[in-house]
Parts: sequence; C-alpha cells; structure tokens
Amino acid sequence: MQSEIESYFERADACIGGQVHLLSKHPKLYLPGLWPSHYESAKGIEILDTSGRNFLDFSNMGVGACLFGYGDEEIDNSVIDCIKKGVSASISAREEVELAELLLEIHSWASKVRFARTGGEINAVAIRLARALTGKSAVAVSGYHGWHDWYLSANLAGGDGLQKVHIPGIGTNGVPETLVDTCYAFYEGDLSSLEALLREKEIAAVIIEVSRYKPADSDYLHAVKKLVVEAGAVLIFDECTSGFRSRLAGCHLSTGVSPHICSYGKAMGNGYAITAALFSQDFDDQFDSSFISSTFWTERVGFAAAKASIAKMIRVEPFGDIAETGKSMKETLASIVNGNGYNSIVAGVDALPLVRIDNEIVHTALVKKLLEKGILFSGQVYVSTLHGSYLDYFFEEFERSLRELNVLSKTEIERYVEHNVPQPLFGRLNQR
Repeated sequence: MQSEIESYFERADACIGGQVHLLSKHPKLYLPGLWPSHYESAKGIEILDTSGRNFLDFSNMGVGACLFGYGDEEIDNSVIDCIKKGVSASISAREEVELAELLLEIHSWASKVRFARTGGEINAVAIRLARALTGKSAVAVSGYHGWHDWYLSANLAGGDGLQKVHIPGIGTNGVPETLVDTCYAFYEGDLSSLEALLREKEIAAVIIEVSRYKPADSDYLHAVKKLVVEAGAVLIFDECTSGFRSRLAGCHLSTGVSPHICSYGKAMGNGYAITAALFSQDFDDQFDSSFISSTFWTERVGFAAAKASIAKMIRVEPFGDIAETGKSMKETLASIVNGNGYNSIVAGVDALPLVRIDNEIVHTALVKKLLEKGILFSGQVYVSTLHGSYLDYFFEEFERSLRELNVLSKTEIERYVEHNVPQPLFGRLNQR
C-alpha cells in the first residue's frame, strides 16, 4: 500500500524541482509516507487520491481557496460558460471590467484595481507602485507576503528577520545581496518597532496581514495608519488569506481603517487563480509610471470565477455559518482533547480555527489515526460552507481516535508514528 501511496510523489521527485509547487501541500509536513500527495478528483469536501483512497478534507481546503467547497456547480458553470466563449484573445475580456467595478462597489475608499493570478504577484505589484509613488525603496513587513525578492531580502546579511513574522529559517539563495537593508520585519502589534523603522529608515510601504490568527484589531490598525501617514509612506493591507473568509471582501472593512492598497486572493475565486489589489485615489497617476504587465493576468477564467463567487457570497451570506462551524470545531475539539487527559492548543479566528494537542508525538499519532479513517486533519482547518454537515461524524471519529491512543503506552505511540514524524521544511509558516 505504501508504494502505491508514494508512487506519484516519487515520480514528482524525479521530474519536478522541489517535488511540489506549494510548500503547504508538501506531504512531509504532515505524515511522510502516508499523507496523500496527489488527487484524482475533488468534490464538496471529499478528495479521491491517485491510489484510490477517499478522504474528507478537514485541513487546507485548497489552502483556503475553496470557501464553497470543491467543484461548486454554480461557480464551475460560470467558468465553463466563459471557456466555451474563449478564454484568451487579442483584446481583453469584459469580465475584467465587471469584476473591477464589483470590487470598487464594495470598497468605497478605493479608486482603481489591478489583477494578477497569485498572492505573491499581486503583493509585488503593490510594493512596486508604493515605491513608485513615494520615491523610496525600503519596506516594513509584518506577515507572510509571498516568495519574491523584495520580501525575502529581509533575511539577507545572514539574518533571519522573517522569523519575526513566524517564518523561521527561510532561504535566500538567489536573492541579490544588493537588496540588503531594503526590507525590515517587525512583530505584529509592536508599534514602537514600527515607529523606529519609520523614523530611521526611508520606508516606502508598510505591509501587514490584517487578520490571520486573531480578529482585526481596530485600535491597532488606526495606530499603524497614523504612523504610516505621518511618515509619508504607503499602508498596504494583505488580505489574501483573510479576505472573503470572515466577511464579504476584507476584514479591514469592519474596523473603519482604510489602507492605501489592499490585496486579495484565495477564496475570492473559489479555487480558480485570481488575485486583486485595490488602490486609493493617491495612485491614479502612477499606473503608467512603472512597467507591470503579464499575458495570463488577462486570461478570462479567473475573472469569471471571482464574479460568480462574490455574487454567491452576496446572495447566500455564508460568513455567519462558516464562523459558527469553526467556533464549534474549536470548542468541541478542545473539549475532547482536554477530556482525554491532554492539553489543547486553540487559536485562530473562527473561520480559520486551529486546534492541536500540546504533545507533538500524540498529535502526530492522532493525525495518523484520522487519516486511517479517511479524514485529512493536521490541526488547522480552512472552514468551508460544507463542513457543517459533517461535524457530528468528524467529532465522533476524532474522539474515537483519541480513545484508541489512550490504551497505548508512550513507547507504543512513539513506535506507531516513528516513520511518519512531520519533517520541518524551510520557510514553514508557524502555527500559533
């Protein structure tokens, strides 16, 4: 069985540089040799892997991209319709304009929109235009913002600055040394460090994640914006993860704080590749000042998918149900863990809950037990609209798995997982 499970991963090892294209999908992070690596089909929250095994996905759900589950019929039909009309031509698709208009209707503070296909790309666009507007080069960061040179340069000169944003040990081979001292990381919530950076460095932009592990803090965001504006810099909110998850569009819209730029991705297209950056009126004269262009940023599918996804969000208003499901997961799983004699670690906003056992070996054994029962679970769950229907079954199997572990000795548990212990890979975003 193990050879079947590993076959596609071994084939990938032979032909794909780095084995995977997204670190969060690397099976070695979860259960080496057992965690499925490639899928045949995905529908709802069910995944059929290439060895013929079926799983319920109580893990990444497309790494946060599939808010309505895999293969949502309504969204897929909109995409199929646009594919039949042609996805690429020598002129731009109408959906590009329609999606931009829709986003600007939601964001009264914004004036213009630019699109890309990945979060790293759209944040690079935001940084480029912030530098163009201010005439400065340095950037201050608090959060995960992609893989591009401008961001990884925070780790140049032998440092590990990005550890401050919970990405320890990320490599910088290939990042030009000339970019040293162009990106500085500061801890979330550390206003004094941010103030010092703005005072001592020529900061073009401050880019932060509005919400990842806790709700957006209005007082903190107001204080950040005040410091940034006083320093003549640009404030960028990265909502690629948080956007379209806890509420329609961005979490910042509930705080009364508007940035100069806000980036979106992931759930905006329910699994289809589409990202966007919204810009305040300050940038209206900047879009022709720096060359930013790409063929597949004009491909039609992403625009059609995002239009359909947002329209469905507006119509069904899923965010309350998603939060209720995530809250139930946090409370019930923590109760099960604690009730079985272990300490639980609980974190995350309700729409993106994290529950772990405060014992790595036992937690790994639990992940393995659930995998054997056909459930993908690693600790963090990107909740979809479909998870609520499976909660009772999930909770039952979760508790049954812990009870099965409780009859084993410490030595037996260690032997059970000795060949499947998760391997730390560089740049893994720590789960707090």
